[in-house]
Amino acid sequence: TMIDLRYVYNGPFGYETMDWRLQAFSAWRDAFGRDAIPGFERALDLVPSFLNDNTDWFTDQMIGKLDDNRSAYADWMTSIGVVSDGRYQQDLIGAQAAMALLLCSRNENVQTERNLSFFDQFTWIWPFCGGG
Repeated sequence: TMIDLRYVYNGPFGYETMDWRLQAFSAWRDAFGRDAIPGFERALDLVPSFLNDNTDWFTDQMIGKLDDNRSAYADWMTSIGVVSDGRYQQDLIGAQAAMALLLCSRNENVQTERNLSFFDQFTWIWPFCGGG
């Protein structure tokens, strides 16, 4: 939903074209498989053990990335007509956080290095990434 929303509104970065959309879906499918429900279920199987081992640093870094991007994210959401303190925006942020968590649970470098620098290449889960 977030990928499609970004594509439809061509934002917030202005490069959310069809190519960007296809790359985002391709990256998601590479991580979780082509079938959405089984891929999601496989990912959820990995989350509890990931969080048990990584909760403190992961939470701190996720909050830090969100804080770094919160203002720009709120501005973009307002520009497309989404109320900044509304439920829809909170649902979208929650969806992005879930995507970030699922990707981290599948990424060995995140688990061994204990940092989220790999997010810098995933602009489609902004505000939980570099966004550049």
